[in-house]
Amino acid sequence: MDDVAARFSVGGELELNGRWSVTDLSDVADQGGVGVDGNQQTVWQGGLNWYPNRHFKFMLDFDHFIVTRSKGGAGGVNLFGRTGNLVVGRVQASF
Repeated sequence: MDDVAARFSVGGELELNGRWSVTDLSDVADQGGVGVDGNQQTVWQGGLNWYPNRHFKFMLDFDHFIVTRSKGGAGGVNLFGRTGNLVVGRVQASF
């Protein structure tokens, strides 16, 4: 069994993470400028971190965000809301 584990081992440690957040700015008048009365943003995030040793960290994250439309319409700011996805990677070294 040790041969099988050694064959598929990547070394280091893997970490699976996730989060969910909601930010509501609709109670702040003119928070985005005159006539823009805020909106709500929801983010779902999941990721995988790999620590091959104590000095390096490799991160890969996926985010899905939903932003509701603004109540104010001054200047055409976010009239319809937004939805999108992000894939983010990062390498960190610390000594």
